[in-house]
Amino acid sequence: MSFLKVVTSAILQRADRARLTQFKPPALPSCEYSQEHQISKRHYQHYCQQIGWGDQGTLHPCYIQMISTPLQIKCLTTPNSPFPLMGLVHKANKVEQSGILDVESPFTIYASYAAIRAHARGWEFDIVVTARQQRQQVYKAVATYLVKAKAPHVEPKKRKSERQTFSLPDEATKQADFSAGAAQGRQYARISGDYNPIHLSHSTAAIFGFKRAIAHGMWTLARTVSECANLPNEPTGLQVDASFLRPVTLPSSVSCYLIERSDEKHFYVVSQKKDTPHLTGRIQVKED
Repeated sequence: MSFLKVVTSAILQRADRARLTQFKPPALPSCEYSQEHQISKRHYQHYCQQIGWGDQGTLHPCYIQMISTPLQIKCLTTPNSPFPLMGLVHKANKVEQSGILDVESPFTIYASYAAIRAHARGWEFDIVVTARQQRQQVYKAVATYLVKAKAPHVEPKKRKSERQTFSLPDEATKQADFSAGAAQGRQYARISGDYNPIHLSHSTAAIFGFKRAIAHGMWTLARTVSECANLPNEPTGLQVDASFLRPVTLPSSVSCYLIERSDEKHFYVVSQKKDTPHLTGRIQVKED
């Protein structure tokens, strides 16, 4: 199936409301999609320019997750999948990348559903992406998505006065400021193949209830990792855990704060006024 057909299927995919509003979690399809991949130096270079990754010996840990987008869309549009693509909320991402990954050699990427659980606003589910090279797993990413649904367990939406206020930890120090221009969503879409309308322009985002276009969550995460990693110039195993809080609207500038603890770094991406959290997580160097 061509990528254009995959995207078309995704846009036409509708939620199975009957299954999403029942008491028990809807069953996940038993599917796995795979594709052999050889990294294009030109494509990877363009990606690195987009997210500010220097000439380092380690592949950016968000890159394989990004190029797995077509396989994830296939999972979402597989027969008997109850989820829509439009309207899903990317809640979290965990990445484990091995230092033995050889960027010069081909590898095979796999994507499949993994788990589903109740969430206060609907159902939360995971799609797992792995990469194997020479019979070894060299990459694993777990993307967590929320589908909003009026299931019996869903809680009433909290008023603004009831929501917890955000404050940075006292020990967090500013690492960097970075900006996302008005065209950032379109630029990243050309690299990633993720043409979700909410990222492309104010007019296309408005169709889905957004006042302004928003940056791709994986661009924000990748840009943050680029600012915080500071790796040696050699292949290094990495683990990245991130929670997406509020989207970065386009255009805007944000600040990245950091807390360094032994072998890991905790990051916080917030508005420049420090009153709106966008992303939190940690980066850890791993021994293979």
